[in-house]
Amino acid sequence: MCAKTTLWIGVSAALLMSAGCGSNEDYRGRFIKLQEQSGKEIAKLEAMYTAQIESYKQKLASREKELRVRSGELAEAKRRFVEKKIRPAMSALSTRELEQKKAKVTTVLPGAQSEGSTETASTEPSAIPKDISLLEQFTLEYENSIEEGRREQYRKDFGSFLAELRAQAQKEPAQRKREKMVGSLREKINAETDAEDKELLENRLAKIENASPEDLEGTLDYYQQIDNNQELNRLMNEYNISRDELRDYGITPPPRIRWGPDVKEIANNLNSFVENYEPLVAEGQRDQYRKDFNDLLANFSTRPTDEQVLQRKNQMMGDLQAQYAAAPESDKQRIQRRMQRLEATDLDGLRRRVQMEKAREIGNISDKYGIPRSELQQSGITIPRARPAR
Repeated sequence: MCAKTTLWIGVSAALLMSAGCGSNEDYRGRFIKLQEQSGKEIAKLEAMYTAQIESYKQKLASREKELRVRSGELAEAKRRFVEKKIRPAMSALSTRELEQKKAKVTTVLPGAQSEGSTETASTEPSAIPKDISLLEQFTLEYENSIEEGRREQYRKDFGSFLAELRAQAQKEPAQRKREKMVGSLREKINAETDAEDKELLENRLAKIENASPEDLEGTLDYYQQIDNNQELNRLMNEYNISRDELRDYGITPPPRIRWGPDVKEIANNLNSFVENYEPLVAEGQRDQYRKDFNDLLANFSTRPTDEQVLQRKNQMMGDLQAQYAAAPESDKQRIQRRMQRLEATDLDGLRRRVQMEKAREIGNISDKYGIPRSELQQSGITIPRARPAR
């Protein structure tokens, strides 16, 4: 377009100059001729620019292909490096401890021998999940961001965590996993001094011990995932690792424990939690359990209309005005500030507030099925507290 404009300006200038000369030439014929010439020039320029664009496209495609190849080579080099260097360096278990673990795993389970048959736990590792391999790579690269004086502890912490994740990826009978988890829980209960935390551990122990053979695997997986989420969140907080950094590396971060309200994320986490927790619910309650949470999710995920939001705003404003009228002088200024903040909140902010009010029902239904609030929190499900009347 720039070339066309330039040519037409030139044509116009030539015509004006010719018109000012007072010549008797055939201006119309010259004008047509100039038009034809400019058309040819424009066509040549367009062809030239089209060819250049096509050339750039081909170069870009070639460059993208080259980058993909190099990216693949880099990923493969990282994988080989992890296999040869990182796993041995990051492992918190010595060779002796690993041999002891293998010896325990291959031991015949108590009571498993019947009618000449034996049940042994397979030492054959299952495929290491993608997130574990990526986390190993990330851990090595992120080490450069850690203060030199803390790197040894960083390697030890992540080494222990990764060793535990790799152990979990091994094929092992559910009964064997149950015995190990029960033993670990009993040790924690005996060492726990906080009455509330001790009660939570005892509740977990009872759930595992009372799980039916059909539900045992799901029960163990549920508590294992709870512990993994808690530990990875702790490590991320300890070493200032952001969720975005994990995502950029292709790692799914654990559900957040402390964060601002995000209705969509709460709904997604709750949906996963309901499915994972089902093996821990009494069999006769499961149909109602699913219905209660499905109804809650449907209501919670529904976007309130503008009319509903404004109606709720008017209700909240009315409540504050009633509080203001009945409050002593010392409280009036505080209530007035709340009314001002409510009035200044835009429609989207009010809508999020209305939806978060619905989230309080999560706590009521969870209490109905004896689900500890701490486990909801560890699964990334925030239950907002009702604002106390003051």
